[in-house]
Amino acid sequence: MQINSAVYILNQVGEFPVPELRVIEWRKGVTRELALCDSRRMPLVKLRPEIQAPGFNFTAYLSWKGFEDRPQDLALVDWDEDSPASVVVEQARERLRIHFRDRIDARRREQVLEWQREAVYPYEGEPVEPAEITEREAFDTVATTIAKHIPRTHKARKATLGLLKETLAAKPGHTPDILERFFSLSRQEKEELGLLLKRTSLTSLIRTSTEVTDRLDFLRALEILCLTQHQGGLRESATSFTRS
Repeated sequence: MQINSAVYILNQVGEFPVPELRVIEWRKGVTRELALCDSRRMPLVKLRPEIQAPGFNFTAYLSWKGFEDRPQDLALVDWDEDSPASVVVEQARERLRIHFRDRIDARRREQVLEWQREAVYPYEGEPVEPAEITEREAFDTVATTIAKHIPRTHKARKATLGLLKETLAAKPGHTPDILERFFSLSRQEKEELGLLLKRTSLTSLIRTSTEVTDRLDFLRALEILCLTQHQGGLRESATSFTRS
């Protein structure tokens, strides 16, 4: 079932009319695809989107007359970076990244507002200091990513969110240990996290003002961490860790 859709007009490339990108989000799991279509929106080739969009199932349709008029470019679209077709595809991928960043931010805001209305959100007021802003962003990233695993009852929900806040604030530099002890990651996820963590000082990110690129690396690392968490493992893992 379709749950959301959007249409974007991209920049013109060459003598062909402007490309059109349609994004359709589905409720249930589908194979993520970026379909290259002719001007009548008929798929010609299917590519991997090559973007990060945790929690979203989607299909993207990129329509452009150049795909049908220059079919020789389609086979090498991911290899020949200078071809017009490759330029159009890279435009589409960047637009998809922006689309899902916006969608993730919107979901987070909605979830945080819901927790605030339920009086279970463990923060009051708006953060002012850089360290407070960074800590709040980190908490919101983790908590909203694993929201479906948080208990439903008011008391348990409030306790779990409070425990999560204290764990992140007290021992942010132990994130690699948490990964090793409590979370099951694929080899690809471990490699990606390893690269992020090498570039990031987790403790300073939480406790001091940081460069925006470093903070985004940290938040991305937390997203990967939380997306692989086992059902119901948060309370047991966090409790065991804070006692250690």
